[in-house]
Amino acid sequence: MKKIWLVGLVVLLIAAALLLMSPTFSKIWQGNPEESNESSQEAQPSSKEEPLEEEPPLSSSEAAVTPQEEDWRLVLVSREHPLSEEYPVQLQEVEEDFLFDERAAKDLEDMLGAAWQDGIELRLISTYRSFARSEELFTGKVEALLESGLEYEEAVREAQRWIAPPGTSEHNTGLALDVVDNEYYEDYGGYLNTPFSRYPAYRWLIENAADFGFILRYPKDKEAVTGITYEPWHYRYVGREHAKEIMERGITLEEYLGF
Repeated sequence: MKKIWLVGLVVLLIAAALLLMSPTFSKIWQGNPEESNESSQEAQPSSKEEPLEEEPPLSSSEAAVTPQEEDWRLVLVSREHPLSEEYPVQLQEVEEDFLFDERAAKDLEDMLGAAWQDGIELRLISTYRSFARSEELFTGKVEALLESGLEYEEAVREAQRWIAPPGTSEHNTGLALDVVDNEYYEDYGGYLNTPFSRYPAYRWLIENAADFGFILRYPKDKEAVTGITYEPWHYRYVGREHAKEIMERGITLEEYLGF
């Protein structure tokens, strides 16, 4: 009887040992670390923030542009803003032997016609000039000043006040013109000078040019802004809406564009 009890006890101990060694019992007794971590992660908010959605880059057409870049009529040409020799010009003949930007030629012809109906016979002296022609005129002015006794550097500075070097002349764009009337032309020939401001044609242009998209480009007392001496004969096409504001305010293209 005692032997049977001992055998039963041994079997019971062996069974208990096998149960303790079982993986299932170990998970139940100790808990499953993996399941514990997963539930903990689900219970706590994630510490990672969602990445902010980046704004797409601006396309070239959406990028900020200056007025003269988005409107061909407002291109600014001066010593500080030279024109590339590759600047594309679109030319059309106006009057006889004169070329002007084809997009503005109709407005120029309309202005000449309107002046004639008012008894003013406007006369074109110069419109589009190539870079080569600008070089020829500028060099000629420098040489004339040298002959008058000026030193070379002084002659160049003085010439720049009257004639723009190639690439800095508005005439290179096909949007500028020098214009007088037949009366002035008979008195002074093709020589352009400030006495033109005393002729009826000058007054007509001041009062009416903006209606056709033109401005007096180099007004009196604005040389510090434009860098060019007063030229009552020099007009520039900028389009009707721009011209009316510029002329009404009595400002220059530089001031209008914020330069």
